[in-house]
Amino acid sequence: MLVTTFANTADLAPNQARYQAFMREWGAANEAAGEEIATTVYPNIRNITGDYLMREPTINPE
Repeated sequence: MLVTTFANTADLAPNQARYQAFMREWGAANEAAGEEIATTVYPNIRNITGDYLMREPTINPE
């Protein structure tokens, strides 16, 4: 069981400033790793066979 204790219930509410600060730090730390994977790993495990046009059928329940 994982238990997290907060000082008050306001800490549980969404906070845009904290979220943006987290995303800046997380994004900077993981940007290089993601770029490396995209340029080195994916081309070695996938073969592009062509471009395909697809449609999604949508059914209206009227």
